This record gives sequence, structure tokens and C-alpha cells, in this order.
Amino acid sequence: MKMSSIVSKWVGILALLAVVAMPAAFADERKGDAYSLGTCPVSGEKLGSMGDPIIMVKEGREVRLCCNGCTAKFEKETAKYMEKVDAAMIEMQAKVYPTDACVVSGKKLDDTARSKVIANRLIKFCCDNCPKAAAADPAKFIAKLDAAAIEKQSASYKLKTCVVGGESLTAKGEPVVFVVANQVVKLCCANCKAAFDKDPAKYLEMINKS
Repeated sequence: MKMSSIVSKWVGILALLAVVAMPAAFADERKGDAYSLGTCPVSGEKLGSMGDPIIMVKEGREVRLCCNGCTAKFEKETAKYMEKVDAAMIEMQAKVYPTDACVVSGKKLDDTARSKVIANRLIKFCCDNCPKAAAADPAKFIAKLDAAAIEKQSASYKLKTCVVGGESLTAKGEPVVFVVANQVVKLCCANCKAAFDKDPAKYLEMINKS
């Protein structure tokens, strides 16, 4: 057998082994917001209290656990723990929900509005049919929520300094403005955005205490 054939054979085997060995947590790609809650849905412990959180992605949604010990429990009863995550995110994000209209139909929301978490974002709907459209194209409807949040919350944003870097929001030019968990965040630069994404709950708490 030629050396080139042997090399090609082993390259193929190694590539296959790499796919098989890839952890499930990294086999899926995050869609939507980073995990914005400060606690582990399994243990209820504060994230970071047991070292760096374990980051998992399930059907595009990022979830963070406090330790390796919670991973097996989460995997065994994923639906149960995702229900806890949804309930906590709905409670948290409802306080800052930026629009009184359904982002799918445009109809005004009333007391019968349906609340659903898609891509780690609370979205309120006027009826049972609209969530299907949002689930089919989350980015489109989350973009509408982002626009509504920026329009509604930007003027009342209290902080003049970056919660990550501590510098003036205009120290490096125009602030970086984005929305996470239906809440506007302003930072001084793109580098601080990367740091924010590592611990959204920490910085959202700092913003809300301002």
C-alpha cells in the first residue's frame, strides 16, 4: 500500500474519532441570547460558586450549570429543568418587556397573551398560532424585540460608565449597544462585549442596581 493511501486512511479514521469524541455540549450551536440567569437550574446554587460554570447547548439554547455533578441530572431530566429555566426567564424578563404588541401579528397584547421562551428570550404572543412562526425564524422576531427595547429603554439608561471596563461609555467612541434578556446594555467597546457574554447575569444585576 502506498504511503499516501495509508496517510489518507488514518486521516479519515482520526476525523471520525474526533466527531465521535466531541462532547454533546459542543455538538450544538447557540442561537439567541446567552444564559442570563445567575443560578444553576439543577442545584439552585449561584453560578461561579463552585468554579467556572459548565456551559451546555440544548437545541440551540445555552444553559449553564454550577458543576459537573449537575450535568448527569440535567441530561436525565432535561425537560424538567428547562421548564424551570423558562419560568425563571419569564419572571425576569417580563419586568422589562419592551412592547405591548405581538411581534408576529402586530396585534395589541392583553391579559390573554401567551408567554413563551424562544432562544432564551421571552416573547409574548396574541394567540396560540404565533409561537410557531417565531420558532421557525427566531432571529427575525428577536430583532423586532431588540428594536423595541432600544427605542423604549435607551433614553432612561442610567449608567454613564461601562459596567465591564468602568470607563465612560464614550471613552472609545460610540458605545456598543445591544439587547440581552429583553434589556438594553451599553458598553464602551467590543472587547467588553466579549467579557459581558462570559457572565451576563453578573452585569445585568449591576445595571439593574444602578
